[in-house]
Amino acid sequence: MSFLGNALGFVGNMFGLGGDGGHDDGSAARQIEFERQQRINLSMQKINEIFNQAKQNPGYEAHRQDITDLNARDVERQFTEAERANLFGLARSGLRGGSVDTYSNAELQRRRDEGVLRAKRIGDQALANWQNADDQARHQLISQAQAGIDPAEMARMAHATLATNSRNAMLSNTGANIKGLFDSLANAHLHTKQMQGQRSGYAPFQQWNPSMAHSVRDGDSGRIV
Repeated sequence: MSFLGNALGFVGNMFGLGGDGGHDDGSAARQIEFERQQRINLSMQKINEIFNQAKQNPGYEAHRQDITDLNARDVERQFTEAERANLFGLARSGLRGGSVDTYSNAELQRRRDEGVLRAKRIGDQALANWQNADDQARHQLISQAQAGIDPAEMARMAHATLATNSRNAMLSNTGANIKGLFDSLANAHLHTKQMQGQRSGYAPFQQWNPSMAHSVRDGDSGRIV
């Protein structure tokens, strides 16, 4: 009986008929899922550690300052050129020291201050763009980690993505973005003269032309005035 029982048990195990065989299969599946969850959790931990550490990178603030300085220097260059042109125009027109001189210099300074503020906003936006790219990359990698990819591979991908985003940010630091700040006021005194003419009833930039004079009769004399 003992021999027959052992034989039947052996055959049952071969064909998956024994109770212990089903239990072993369930344990193996649970173990596989447990290991997959461990890889996911470890991958997410590594990804967050890498990106949290990157947030302390002084390169972020340096990038913002570099972009701000680049544009601020160009504002100063444009201001210097516009100021020189304005001074020359005032001197040539004999308007130095008067109200037109005062207005033109105030307008030049106003536009200069506006340019400095725009330079700061451009620097802030450059920083925000870089940080947003990193945040999006973090979320994408966390989604990929749900597939149970090896944590070491996920860490490599995180470092590679951060390096790519850093290079892309540096490529944006190649030129100033504030153009033509003083183009409409190359000679501020000319603008002022035209505005004075407009207030006097003339259209802006209109010059008096003898051919445009009106014929006005003084009584019956026919004299043109």
